[in-house]
Amino acid sequence: MTQYNMATDDIFRQASPDPTTYELDHIDKEVAGKSSSYNSNKTELREQNTVRTLEIETTYEPEDAEDVQDYLDGGKEAWLVVVGGSLAACCNLGIMNSIGSIQTYVQNNTLSDASLSNIGWIFSVYFYFALGAGIVTGPSFDSNGAKFSMIVGNILMTGGILATANSTKVWQFVLAFGICNALGTSFILTAILGSTAHWFNKKRGTALGFVSVGGSLGAVFWTMMFRQLFPTIGFRWTMRLLALLCFVTLTVSTFLVKDRRLKSKKEKVTIIEKLKNSFVFQDLFTDFRLASLAISVFLAEFSLICCTSYFGSYVVYKGYSESDAFLIIITFNCAGILGRYFPNTVADVIGSFNVLCITVTICVLLIFVMWLPFGSDLRVMYAFCALYGFFSCSILSLTPVCCGQIGKTKDFGKRYGTVFFISSFGNLISLPLCGAIIGDGKGYQNLIIFAGALEAVSAIFWIITRFYSAGINLKKY
Repeated sequence: MTQYNMATDDIFRQASPDPTTYELDHIDKEVAGKSSSYNSNKTELREQNTVRTLEIETTYEPEDAEDVQDYLDGGKEAWLVVVGGSLAACCNLGIMNSIGSIQTYVQNNTLSDASLSNIGWIFSVYFYFALGAGIVTGPSFDSNGAKFSMIVGNILMTGGILATANSTKVWQFVLAFGICNALGTSFILTAILGSTAHWFNKKRGTALGFVSVGGSLGAVFWTMMFRQLFPTIGFRWTMRLLALLCFVTLTVSTFLVKDRRLKSKKEKVTIIEKLKNSFVFQDLFTDFRLASLAISVFLAEFSLICCTSYFGSYVVYKGYSESDAFLIIITFNCAGILGRYFPNTVADVIGSFNVLCITVTICVLLIFVMWLPFGSDLRVMYAFCALYGFFSCSILSLTPVCCGQIGKTKDFGKRYGTVFFISSFGNLISLPLCGAIIGDGKGYQNLIIFAGALEAVSAIFWIITRFYSAGINLKKY
């Protein structure tokens, strides 16, 4: 094939264009034009994809595009998970919210010869393991899935309640109710919250609100059951009936609760490596959002337990009957039913962090404006418990949403477990410390001030976390 010099070829074409050469040159230009058009379209598509990816990442910074688009946010399977989670919450969160009823009966009957401080440790240990064990149950959920957590939790929780029925000593109550039952509660709580977060993104607040509503419904039911059955069939058979009802309910819930994001099990990892990789304490030093969130939850939980654990005894100390004390607790839990749903629904519109900044601030005002100056009036206490129950319950129901919002869904269990592991230390020391502040009863006013101060600092940290994560603006977050 003859090769031409570039300069000679150009002169030849200008002087006497050959038809064959001209045709080949025309084809080359046409191909080059199409290639240029193709490259231009390819570049344009790449820029469009980049813009779409940036849009997704700016909506939920911690998650990638595939992670955000993979949610169903509805459908039969997703809402069945919510139903199953709500049933399970009736048992674990329901019992957690009705602790005051059990504590009142035990200290006046089964353990009447034990000191109040020793009895208080039973329930402090319970709160510690129920929330603090999330550091283990969270990674277990991430690795093994919801079914494993639900089955283990059901066995531990039911066994712990049955053992509690036969307990007669403080150390027996600590082992049975404070440790065994609490560990089961932690397994189940992590499973139902984590599984719900797997199925919902935009409607996550509403879905978790429905789940947590079960806790308030269960608390109302268990409190009324304890009030009726403790005097008639006694503590032992009441707890056995409680164990049976919980076992049946949790079994049904196990079939309904399903996860969607399990980590790959192809690589064999030792138990030590799995535990080492499951903790995210290092993120507390590298991610300010997580550290600030952990402080917010720690202080809010501490204040909440200080208030709710002593509502009943405060009313009795002010000269009212034990029946009024039970009704105060029921009022708080009834208001909590609405408080676990409506704030979560609003959170889907304006953002979870925005809602929590508002509700925690309102709780501060309620403590200092209603309870502190007017708590001696029973009517004010009913109003205070109703309002406080409504606004404070959003702390429990929206915190998991916030944990999921500042991290990837696949790491939800680890971050959730780490945050509540830290807050559990406050739960462990809260009741003994509050008891020391109250003393012989004259320190209730100091307790109210202490709880309000904790709530106020918590509100400050919620606001800091929100504006550090989303900037100084009023957008949804």
